[in-house]
Amino acid sequence: MPKRRSDAVRSDVSDDEPDTRETKRSRLVDATNRPPQSQSAGAGVKSTSQGQGGRAKSKGTSRADDDVEMEDEMGPQSDDEGDMLDGEDNEEEKVQRLIAKKMERQRNAQGRIGEIGIIETLQMTNFMCHKSLAFELGPQMNFIIGHNGSGKSAALSALTIALGGKTNSTGRGKGLAGFIKEGETQSTIIVGIKNQGDESYRREIYGDRIYVERKFSATTSTYKIMSSAMKVISTTRRELDAICDHMNIQVDNPLNVLTQDSARQFLSGGGAREKYRFFMEGTQLAQLSRTYEELEEKVENFKRRAEFRQEGVQEFKDKLDDAVARRASAAKVRNLEAEVERFKGLMAWAHVKFKRGLVTRIKDEVAKAQTKLEETTAAVTAAEQALPALTSDQTDELASITAKLRSFRSEQLQLKTDKTKANNDMKGQGKVMADLQRQIDAERAKLEASTQGVVARIQADIDAKKEQLAALADDLAAREAAAREMQTAAERVAVEGREFDAQRTRMQEDIARVDSGLSGARQASLNVMSQFGAGTTKVLAEIARRQWHGRVLGPLGQYVKVRPAARQYAQVLRNVLGHTLRAFALSDARDLIQLREVMFRNRYEARVVVSAVDIFDFAHNEPPAEALTVLRALEVTDDWTLRILINNNAIERSGLAPTRLAAQALGEQYHIRRTFSMDNFDVQVYDGGGSMTTAISLMPPSDGRNLLLQDSSDPQARIRQLEADLATAQTALRAHESSRPQQMAEFRQLHVKLTTAKREIGELRKRQTPLQSELTRLQEECAAAQPVSVSGFEERLQTANEERDSLKQQFADMMAREHEINEAVRPLLEKQKDLKAIESKLSEEQTKVDDGEKATKSLSQTVLKWADDARQFTGEDIDPYKDVPYYEVKIAALQHTVDLHNTEYGATAAELDLEVTQRQEAYDRECGDLQHMIGVAQDFERGITRRKRLWLQWRWYMAARCKVLFLFHLNNRGFYGKILFDHDNARLALRVKTDTSAQPESAGSSKKGAVVASKDKDPKSLSGGEKSFSTICLLLSLWESIGCPIRCLDEFDVFMDAVNRRVSMKMLIETAKAADAKQFVVITPLEMANVQFSESVKVHKMADPERGVTR
Repeated sequence: MPKRRSDAVRSDVSDDEPDTRETKRSRLVDATNRPPQSQSAGAGVKSTSQGQGGRAKSKGTSRADDDVEMEDEMGPQSDDEGDMLDGEDNEEEKVQRLIAKKMERQRNAQGRIGEIGIIETLQMTNFMCHKSLAFELGPQMNFIIGHNGSGKSAALSALTIALGGKTNSTGRGKGLAGFIKEGETQSTIIVGIKNQGDESYRREIYGDRIYVERKFSATTSTYKIMSSAMKVISTTRRELDAICDHMNIQVDNPLNVLTQDSARQFLSGGGAREKYRFFMEGTQLAQLSRTYEELEEKVENFKRRAEFRQEGVQEFKDKLDDAVARRASAAKVRNLEAEVERFKGLMAWAHVKFKRGLVTRIKDEVAKAQTKLEETTAAVTAAEQALPALTSDQTDELASITAKLRSFRSEQLQLKTDKTKANNDMKGQGKVMADLQRQIDAERAKLEASTQGVVARIQADIDAKKEQLAALADDLAAREAAAREMQTAAERVAVEGREFDAQRTRMQEDIARVDSGLSGARQASLNVMSQFGAGTTKVLAEIARRQWHGRVLGPLGQYVKVRPAARQYAQVLRNVLGHTLRAFALSDARDLIQLREVMFRNRYEARVVVSAVDIFDFAHNEPPAEALTVLRALEVTDDWTLRILINNNAIERSGLAPTRLAAQALGEQYHIRRTFSMDNFDVQVYDGGGSMTTAISLMPPSDGRNLLLQDSSDPQARIRQLEADLATAQTALRAHESSRPQQMAEFRQLHVKLTTAKREIGELRKRQTPLQSELTRLQEECAAAQPVSVSGFEERLQTANEERDSLKQQFADMMAREHEINEAVRPLLEKQKDLKAIESKLSEEQTKVDDGEKATKSLSQTVLKWADDARQFTGEDIDPYKDVPYYEVKIAALQHTVDLHNTEYGATAAELDLEVTQRQEAYDRECGDLQHMIGVAQDFERGITRRKRLWLQWRWYMAARCKVLFLFHLNNRGFYGKILFDHDNARLALRVKTDTSAQPESAGSSKKGAVVASKDKDPKSLSGGEKSFSTICLLLSLWESIGCPIRCLDEFDVFMDAVNRRVSMKMLIETAKAADAKQFVVITPLEMANVQFSESVKVHKMADPERGVTR
């Protein structure tokens, strides 16, 4: 619905004007239809006048008083539009009389100059036939005159296109390319719009004037919305639409801008239907009618959905009845289950009774074992007393001999092995020695002479090569060791370099995060709302100034804090809830468009949640108290905000955990569907098994949401802490950076040294290979020159024989001494053996006693625990009359019967109870939703009905005003006429009497309001000038019903004679002079020499067209 639909008829001049015409006009009651009879008709007129003329302030006080006077005289009315009884003619007369009186006052009044929406400048470049053209328009009446072909109409076309109008509404072309001057590639239009006063549009940004520039070519089109300083504020069409909507500029309205074609069609006597269409479209009543039709269609669709849902409610009712019936049929199963529970209690006490008996038996066995233990202890004591003790010397000697025997046995075995090996070697070498002996004897003479010198020479070469290789090996080993040390040092420096870079990156990130937090903390200290984004304060201030249908709440984060015990989860909560904490909430969806407009005007972006204020109970959805949830980690001071977080983010069923593994364990243990971890993982656990883990999207350090959920108890202390942290971090970074050059120099030096060492090692290895080969050759040559000798084998054999004989003698001596000692201690060892057997028996008995006591203690504790469990199950101590197997058989039989019944019904009794409860809740919820839908549909129907009734009232009052204003304007030529509205058939007809004798009779006439007979003329029977004049009167009457501050008319006088043109000109000028905050732009090709002008009239004369130049 537009912000201004029509202007109230105003009157702010004195009453000293002659009223000769007032009497004539006030009696023409039959010129209008009766108003729709409604109790709220007077209110409808009042709201319309306020809505359309509400921008008038102190200067319009007298006019507002006149409006109130008119409403007071009209009085209350009924609801039926068609209830037009003859007795209500007086009411219509009052309306006619008041409007006529106000128009008479307005005749010589000076209207208020408009503060917004007035076109102050118009510039066009390469537009139509103009290379460059500029206008400075006056605030009231503007005439653009010039010969045909001078480009007058281009002004209206440029104005329409610049302000976003459709190209076909100009009547000059179907596309922008047709408006570009021939021979040029693009065109530019700049319009300056006045923007002053209390109702200005974002004056703090745009200033006193808004410039709209539209530049277009054959393929492109762009907008620039600029301030009074020509600074570009926006380039979007949406901003232009917002400006036009705020100022109520409607360039596509057929009555606001009448182009040459539309003016010709309107003035040349268009049909009654065409005039009615102009009336409905110009007053935007047609747009409202279409909107109501669309709403009615949507309401019908909504009602059909409610009817469809009614069938679904019956389905829920059938399911509920079925569940109730099944539960009733399964009632006998409850008795069986109660019997099972009773027998389970008896079986529990039977177990306790059995364990108690077992404890008694074990205690008896322990007592018997204790008796045997005492007897065995006495026997051990007696045996120890009867056993003589060994002397100290005997004990030491026995131990020494035993040790020596073990040593000699080992040595004997080793000698035996060596002897066997030596014998085998000697046998093998015997044959070889025999063969070699012959060769040795034959060659010994020759070798004594020649071999000695060759071997010495070769050995000298070998020693030299070995020395060279040893020196080379030492050098190579030293260099390789040094190279390994340098390699290790280089790797260490490289690792330190990577760690240095990683540490520097972390320190830089910490500095950026602390710096961002410090900036935000400083802003928050100055403005608490800055944490919710720029423009928050302006949005809240504008919300407070406006009127809303419901409650508006936001930003939601101002009501949410993190509890001190959960402060470590603040960052993950910011990542998860950041968007919701900056959101606004609405309780009424009708406020959504207005709130988005407020946000757009203040460059504020946030989510908007539409939710009813429902303070429901959510405790049944929470997990056990030991599970930490998002709800338990937050402190929410607003109940509605808490419910919004529960509905949109499920905070009562979302867990918090320190790690991902802990999050998964928490979800599985408490059946929590979603858990967030401090290491930024979102873990989802499914009821049927399985889980899914995803990473939480992290906010960059510069994101303003990082300021949310901060501790705001002492902002200055937090700023000081952050400043200290920032200084510390920056100092640490500088200290860290200072060690980097030294580290890089060390790395480069090590790299150079390592490269040199590797090269030298390679060269040494190349030298080592030929030396090693030469040494091997010399060793082989020396070995070939040496004679074979068996003297070593003979010496080894002789030595082994001597050692064997010595060991045999020692072994024999030891064996003899051992025999003597064994014979001496054998009786004592036998007694010790008996004592050890008794001690072993004693240990066994002690073990039995200890095991029995442990078993008794354990069973006693088990019996106590089982008794407590059984007591909790049954509520009291019971003495079972049967044993455990008996109760197991009874329970199994009863449970089998219960299972058969459960199989028959498809569920257990508990599951059936749960099913009935769930279906009852589902049925109640569906019924509630259905009633809500029906209520909403009824509210919509009532709202649409009320608005349609108001729409009928508006149409009647606008028609009534048009009728009176039409008669008022006709009187300027002494004409008399009326407008006939046929709303049912969408027709608007004119009747005009040009005979000056067609005047009402004097007040003393016998018939009040009678008119001297004069025949009404249809506009078709009028002359061209009379017809155009009558149509101009109609247009001025219709203009009074629209709220746009601009009225444009092109070539209205082409069909008029001089008299009608002069009167029409005067009437237009007087209307513009008296109109409040309205601007007129009239185009005429004729001269205006006979027209008297005033300060409120501005004339723009176009240059004559150049001959031979086409558009």
